[in-house]
Amino acid sequence: MVIAVYAVKQGIAGFILPFYFVFNPAVLGLGSTIEVISATLIGIVLVVVACLAVHGWMAQVRIAAWLRLGLVACAIALMYPRPEIQYAAAALAAVTYIFLHLRTRSTPVKQVH
Repeated sequence: MVIAVYAVKQGIAGFILPFYFVFNPAVLGLGSTIEVISATLIGIVLVVVACLAVHGWMAQVRIAAWLRLGLVACAIALMYPRPEIQYAAAALAAVTYIFLHLRTRSTPVKQVH
């Protein structure tokens, strides 16, 4: 069962991307060039945010539960087919990612001997 849970965590993008495709047809090339590029970039942000929320770790530092809930909320908002909601969620996710990156950068890495 431990391996099954880990496998689901590794495959989270495969679970959420089909729903993103249904709600955002521009990812499939249906729309203007700007819509396709925007939907593709939002999809990339969605995968990163969902992976961080599911795994709960960033560079050997545990992500706090409240931040993980925020990342889940961002992931759900990123799937919503309204650009203003997606851009707001992407901005919030970017701020959270920068916060986590700065926090993990200041944490010393434990050496295993």
